[in-house]
Amino acid sequence: MELVIFFFAPRIGKFADKVGPSKIIFVSLLFCGACFYLQSLATNVYMLIIVRLLIGIGLGGLLPCVNALLKKSVDAKNLSIVFGLNQTCQFLGNFCGSFGGGIIAAYFRIEFVFAFVCFVFVINALFFLIFEKKYIFSNAGL
Repeated sequence: MELVIFFFAPRIGKFADKVGPSKIIFVSLLFCGACFYLQSLATNVYMLIIVRLLIGIGLGGLLPCVNALLKKSVDAKNLSIVFGLNQTCQFLGNFCGSFGGGIIAAYFRIEFVFAFVCFVFVINALFFLIFEKKYIFSNAGL
């Protein structure tokens, strides 16, 4: 997945410079949610691998655009603090998500974990839509 992110992030970032990061974030959140739902339906390991690679495309759009939106939204004086908090929360989420997902999978099934993460991505997309609607549907870039 990281190789896919490495390949797609610069290309999606360049496209985001033209259309604006808000549009890419919204679409990436929905795309990742759809991919996690597909993971809950996977019947073999090969389907799971393919969908995991697709999630790399979504995250390749999400991560750089979040940074671009943070840079646009925060003054230069506090930018390093906000980027530090963003990275800390990202790593904390990676740990807690894996740990919590393992606990949930132990009590339920792994499909439930993927469906739950799909729900989280879609809810985040809806919240983002509520707060960034004017940027998502505008023709202006940044």
